[in-house]
Amino acid sequence: MQGVKRSFYVSTLISIGALIVLTTLSMLFCRQILELMQTPPEIIDYAYEYLMVIFAGNFCSNCFLTYYQNIIRAIEMRLRRYIFSFILYFKYIVRLCIYCSF
Repeated sequence: MQGVKRSFYVSTLISIGALIVLTTLSMLFCRQILELMQTPPEIIDYAYEYLMVIFAGNFCSNCFLTYYQNIIRAIEMRLRRYIFSFILYFKYIVRLCIYCSF
């Protein structure tokens, strides 16, 4: 159980850290990117405001998505361990039954 908690915690930290860095960089350099793309001056302010809203919304939605993906991954790891244990025990029981029948 401790490994599942640690895996969940570490993957959440890495995901949110990367998300914060990428969102911050995209918001800081958005104006320069629009200028490099030769956006017309009459719409550059509107495009900049639009992209700021998109980036902020993307940040919030990705935080929740990452959180739920980490929960599912942690549950899956635990289930995988139980299934693997069940297969090993089943194999042991079958082998024991075969050896006892001789």
